[in-house]
Amino acid sequence: MFFHHKYGTKNFILGLHDPYPFQCPNCSKLGTVEFTITGEYFHFWYIPCYPVEKDGIASCSECEFRVNTIKYNRITADEFRQIKNKYRFPFYTYTGIAIFLSPVIAGVILYLFK
Repeated sequence: MFFHHKYGTKNFILGLHDPYPFQCPNCSKLGTVEFTITGEYFHFWYIPCYPVEKDGIASCSECEFRVNTIKYNRITADEFRQIKNKYRFPFYTYTGIAIFLSPVIAGVILYLFK
């Protein structure tokens, strides 16, 4: 069908964060862990409509161990919560909302300046 999969969610990287000397839970080396902060947004006909959530993966550059937020231990989860608040969704992830609200805002402005 022509309209199949024209909507859904898409993941993308918001940024990379190299925390203070963080110990890898697998190899126990310090300073080898990096957080990849990812974002997810809903799209309709491939137009980003609104952001859904942020997530992250901690990966070790030494042993290549990777863990997502679901499997974080308490200390890593607390660290990630603070880190992800520093990263914002790009403006384009709100395009759908802007397209939808533009006629409403234009109508209000025209009404006020009538």
